[in-house]
Amino acid sequence: MFIRKIVFFMICLLLTAVIPASGQKQVPGEGIITDKEIRMAVETRLRLADSVPAHLIDVESNDRKVVLSGSVDNILAREQATRIARTVKGVKSVVNRMDVSPVSLTDNQIRERVIDILFRGPATDAAEIDVAVQDGNVTLKGQVDSWQEKRLVEKRSKSVKGVVGVRNEVIVS
Repeated sequence: MFIRKIVFFMICLLLTAVIPASGQKQVPGEGIITDKEIRMAVETRLRLADSVPAHLIDVESNDRKVVLSGSVDNILAREQATRIARTVKGVKSVVNRMDVSPVSLTDNQIRERVIDILFRGPATDAAEIDVAVQDGNVTLKGQVDSWQEKRLVEKRSKSVKGVVGVRNEVIVS
């Protein structure tokens, strides 16, 4: 009896995926997702992401190709917007034309913020990292215990406002 229920459920699931909803036309090989639906889904997911300022990002979709434009204040937000757009069903590709807008902070202020965020987190507080900043570009040098810690140091640095680039020269020991 249990197996019959599972088989019935699987058939219903398969039919739901194959048969288009009423009033929608399915183009062979294309599915039933429209560019408007893709744009709306990307915009919704961007709004739900805490680390992405969705109100600063414009989303266009044409032939299931998403183009992101606008300006954000850190490169992590730029990268995450791309990742989020790629997760939307029906998206073929994502072009990120977003700028990282300069923030009126000095290189020293950016350096202090990067150091603060690195040593505030429990996973990176013991890392031996030297931070240098020139024109908003951060260079990280030092040693960490794992590859994951190296990536985390880079990711946390990218989240700082005013950072326009990160060069990760940290060595895993």
